[in-house]
Amino acid sequence: MDSDTDIQTLQNEVKQLYDAQEFVQALPKLDALLKRDPNNLTALLYKADILCEFGHRQQSLAIAQHALDIAPKNPIILSLMSKILDNLADFEGSVHYAKRAYKIAPQLPIVLKAYVSALPNTQNSAPLIAKIVPRLLATKDAESDNIAAIALESVGKIPESIRTFRAGIRRFLVLIANTAKSPPPPQPKRKESMDKTKQTLLAIKGMLDSLGVPFCLAHGSLLGIYRDGDLLPGDSDIDVMLPWSVDRVWLAGELARLGCVCVIPAHELRDIRGQWCFSVRLPPHWNAIVEMSFLKPENGKVWFGFARGQNVIRIPISPFGFAKVRYLGVDFPIPNPCDVHLCKIYGANWRTRIRNRNFFIIHPELDDPSHIRISYALNHILDGLLTGNYKKAQGYTEQLLSVYDDPLLYELRTYFANLPFEITLFPPLPWQSERIHYREVIGS
Repeated sequence: MDSDTDIQTLQNEVKQLYDAQEFVQALPKLDALLKRDPNNLTALLYKADILCEFGHRQQSLAIAQHALDIAPKNPIILSLMSKILDNLADFEGSVHYAKRAYKIAPQLPIVLKAYVSALPNTQNSAPLIAKIVPRLLATKDAESDNIAAIALESVGKIPESIRTFRAGIRRFLVLIANTAKSPPPPQPKRKESMDKTKQTLLAIKGMLDSLGVPFCLAHGSLLGIYRDGDLLPGDSDIDVMLPWSVDRVWLAGELARLGCVCVIPAHELRDIRGQWCFSVRLPPHWNAIVEMSFLKPENGKVWFGFARGQNVIRIPISPFGFAKVRYLGVDFPIPNPCDVHLCKIYGANWRTRIRNRNFFIIHPELDDPSHIRISYALNHILDGLLTGNYKKAQGYTEQLLSVYDDPLLYELRTYFANLPFEITLFPPLPWQSERIHYREVIGS
């Protein structure tokens, strides 16, 4: 029989690894701890959370449910259940558990984070977001700022979301500068099997063909397959374009019947968000997501984009015909002429592999009157800082600087150049002729 001291020692080791985000190293110790103490709530929580982060959502859910059976009124477990169910696209379940946790412990930061994270997936969420977000921001935590900003963005409060993302980035930088705290080390990128993504691509083609829904490859999927003869390395997203005339509610229902899980709530399929794009996942490959963009004809062009609240960010392309490309033994529809199409989206150097390029930030013809791209990029930057993905954060910083003049971004540039560990830095991009000044967006 193991002593209480031995179990406590192991639990302390696990906590240190978990707090340092050393998840790979933490897992075997968690297994050892749970073997000795199967009902250890701390170990169950840590393991469920790590498995969720790693994309093993069903396993994560089973462990969290076991923890909840032991402690059904524990607000931390309830909050974790909300997070896991959100990742499984069970939005009603996510909100249910977040509400339960909030009723028990409305002051706990982890509970506030779970509740605010779940709220954007509820109908008519703006009043609740306006009520709860200030409580979350009062925790004065960069992660809280990030979650709050995402919620504000979701209901179209773009200037407020930009201010909140900036506050979170500033808070992160000040914490590092004013304490002995070192930034979290870069986290190794978990390599997903491209086989799963390829299986997802074949599966969604079969489903859309069976439903008689016309589509063609788009964006990164099109670029990789057409230019390189294969999907882009590490890409877990499948991008397709569909006609505007497709009934979104009907399509989501039919895809659900065929085994897909829609990644936005049902009510948004009728709203502006679902009209421009929505995503589905195909279990069991949860990490492979299919992004569906709907092409809207307007004034002799076709547009694709996405919405935040009632605000739309979109890009124009010329009308096109269709050709086919052979991949994985089958023919996939592609725009024709494809060279012209890719040049329109990615620029004249589209044949050159460039990692630091997101057309929803730097495209010269981007239609973005609400400045969604700024909020969008700042979200990626702050998320990268919080998760130790500095290459991602630095890349988005340089992209945003090419279109947006903000002193905070120059501070970030200095921060990345002086990290205590080496990362590969993306070079600065040329400034576009008319950059937006941050005061134009957030006011004085």
